[in-house]
Amino acid sequence: MDRIRARSVEAQSYSFHPEAIERRGRMSILAYHRMIPQLLRGHPAFDGIDQQKLGIDSIANGIYLPVGRRLAAAMGLSPHAGGHPDIYFGTIKCVLDRIAKIPQADVREAKIRTLLDAMRIGFGNGELHTNLPDGKTLEEFKSTLEKVIKRNEAYVEHPSGCTKRNSGY
Repeated sequence: MDRIRARSVEAQSYSFHPEAIERRGRMSILAYHRMIPQLLRGHPAFDGIDQQKLGIDSIANGIYLPVGRRLAAAMGLSPHAGGHPDIYFGTIKCVLDRIAKIPQADVREAKIRTLLDAMRIGFGNGELHTNLPDGKTLEEFKSTLEKVIKRNEAYVEHPSGCTKRNSGY
């Protein structure tokens, strides 16, 4: 019981986003993040694609990220601290706009999967962030969005940060 209480006190030292508090009153250290945001629901890039398989609310579009900045820093990941800057949404929308120009749904689906793969890799190796990271400039943040999201196909082939953390994978 003391170990549980100690963990609870430790968890309370992190800054939690209000959405991380579950209905039962317990806090969660991870929050669900839709890589392609809800704001882009109904985007033409998704036309003709099974939304349960690959839509805004599909499992393929989700990743869990730490809520608190300290925990995120300790894990080498982006915190999911809530509202994201317009540049984050705009970069994803730009890629989806390009994908939407492709007439074949199966090709668009493959392109969206590659985008999601690149984002998952970027989040997983700590290179991609949902918000401006502490100690980074807006230009550095934009540069990473460009590298991971806009050039997602190249990033999936050669993700630069894959060996910087957890080399045991």
